[in-house]
Amino acid sequence: MYNTHLGLDAASRKAQVQEIVNLASTVKGPKLLTGDFNAEPDSPEFQALLASKLFVNSFQGVENAYTFPADEPSETIDYIVTSPEVQHSNPRVIATEASDHRPIAVGVVFKR
Repeated sequence: MYNTHLGLDAASRKAQVQEIVNLASTVKGPKLLTGDFNAEPDSPEFQALLASKLFVNSFQGVENAYTFPADEPSETIDYIVTSPEVQHSNPRVIATEASDHRPIAVGVVFKR
């Protein structure tokens, strides 16, 4: 289980994603990574994370998974990504303004 809050500029995020990939690639078994990536789904840094084949986006194909800003969300920058063997169900954005981001949740099943 990993949690992150990536930087505000693309160069920082690119370096941070590479560090996550380097670290996660040394660990066997299922992986779960959550956090504020400060990057849209089509950004080069998020796509680099997926291209590593270590993680898949549990919200892939979910329309309007907007998390920021919480009062009128228009950006998808918060994610739950897992290793490919983890099963996902019921991905959702929770409508609350308890923070500046809306929280997200997904059911996961780790296979043995």
